[in-house]
Amino acid sequence: MPAWIETVGITTLWAVTLARAPQAIRTRQQRPLWFAIVMTALAMSMHLDPVTATLAHLVPSAHWIDLTTHLFSIIDAAAVLWFVLHAAGRHRPTTLVFGAALAVMATMLILDISAPPHARNQIAPSLAIRSVPNAYWWIFFAFHLVADTT
Repeated sequence: MPAWIETVGITTLWAVTLARAPQAIRTRQQRPLWFAIVMTALAMSMHLDPVTATLAHLVPSAHWIDLTTHLFSIIDAAAVLWFVLHAAGRHRPTTLVFGAALAVMATMLILDISAPPHARNQIAPSLAIRSVPNAYWWIFFAFHLVADTT
C-alpha cells in the first residue's frame, strides 16, 4: 500500500475531528465518539515519518518517542472502549476504563524506567539487545486485546 494513503487517512481523521469539535464539545452524547477519534488521530499521527522526524529534533532520544507513542495508544484504546460502552448505554464504567488505562500506563512507565538503559522501546529480536522487559509488552498487548475486542 502506498505511504500517501496513510497520510490521507490520518489527515481526514484530523479534518473530521476539527470540523466536529464545536458540536461535540457542546453535545454530551457526542463527546465519547469525538474523544475516541481525537485519540485515534493522535496515536496514529505518532507513526507518521514527518511527525517522528520532527519529534526527533525536540526530544533527546527515539526511546521517548516510542514510549510516548505506546502511552498515547493506551489512551486511544481506552477512549474507543469508553465510546463503545457509552453507545451501549453503560455509562458507569468510565472510571473503571480510564482508571485501568492510567494503571497500565503507570506500570509501563515503571517497567521502562527500571529497565537497563535502552535506545528504543521495541520488541528486541535477541536477548542481547537491551530493551524493556517482556512484562511491558504483555501489559501493553493485554490492555489492547481487552479494550479493542470489547
